[in-house]
Amino acid sequence: MRDLEGRDVILCVAATAAAITAIEWLTRLATEALALKGGEGQVLPILLEWVLMFGAAAHVPNRLLQGIRQGGYLIWRVFIPAAMVASITGTIAADPGIMETAAGQSDLAAQATRMLLAQTGARFLVLMLGMMLGNVSVRRLGPEDQGLVPTHCLALIGDLVEEEAAAAVEEMCRLARSAYEKGNLARAETLYQQVLALAPNLVEARLGLGYVSIYTHKHGVAEEQFDRVLAMGTHDAEAHAGLGYMHLLRTEIVPAEQRFRASLRADRDCVQGLVGLGHVLLMRAEYAKALPLLERAANLKPHSANAHEGLGGAYLGLERYQDAVAEFDRALELRPEYADVHYRRGLAYLAMGAVEQGVADWRKALALSPTAWFAAEVRERLQRRDQASKSEQT
Repeated sequence: MRDLEGRDVILCVAATAAAITAIEWLTRLATEALALKGGEGQVLPILLEWVLMFGAAAHVPNRLLQGIRQGGYLIWRVFIPAAMVASITGTIAADPGIMETAAGQSDLAAQATRMLLAQTGARFLVLMLGMMLGNVSVRRLGPEDQGLVPTHCLALIGDLVEEEAAAAVEEMCRLARSAYEKGNLARAETLYQQVLALAPNLVEARLGLGYVSIYTHKHGVAEEQFDRVLAMGTHDAEAHAGLGYMHLLRTEIVPAEQRFRASLRADRDCVQGLVGLGHVLLMRAEYAKALPLLERAANLKPHSANAHEGLGGAYLGLERYQDAVAEFDRALELRPEYADVHYRRGLAYLAMGAVEQGVADWRKALALSPTAWFAAEVRERLQRRDQASKSEQT
């Protein structure tokens, strides 16, 4: 959860002010429409039409607010103050005569101030009402009620709501991918769960949650997500690869290889499948066979820390230590808290004779993951080294 930044308040005020301006403009058009159409029977449909449009305009700060709240903010900390400031701005912009009266005639200043406050309060209430109605209008209006609202207005509101919802989902997926690639699994898991609450059939979110669940040891959740994706009949390659990683983490090599090969049959360019099969071959010490797979994966997805880590492992097995260090460096640029990479880079440094760098990497790996699969070996070797150093000193 990050601290409140000034740019957040500025953006929210700007977006809210834009919504207020739209409301001012639409209000004047609504007044003209009422005057032109006339008739008491037309009042309710026309008012409902324009209130719904106010709601659409108010979706601008509302969607921004949702993004801010994902960072841990409460509505009263940003939106309410921003709405009040924007309401005052909208009032002055709509009726500059108020300020002229207050400034030019001191005896009317109190009356002008009361008018300013009254109009500001009215605009603020309209904005809040518009937000609420804009959020529920299209989804809550039944067939018996839709006759009150012009068809073109419903279509306009529906398109706006769907576009904004799709944009919000896309942004949340982007943030989740970024969090996953940087190793922030808790953040990625939360975002993917939020996306699935909005779009349950979004394949990307199910795959993302599946891969996150593998590394948080929630294998039941991961398997459920991958099975759901396979049942949808799309993105089979990524789903097969995900199930392969589950087998790999349980050291079930044969079923893992079968899944990775199924992944590559579905899509020969599936990076997860290439990296997974590459890791299977590395575990079998078949470094020359793993190398082209991992090189292809790193070329297809240069920002994949897993691909660079695997490629570094292939170079390490082939005793190309400088190339291995370069790939491990790249992996750590993408994911600095990657304990496995620190361990393997330490191996490469030690093989090159760079003992201090190797020991530093091993200590970092232990600090990041004290219970990792390599932890016992590394801890023992470091203890032996420390004891040897003390013996030499004495």
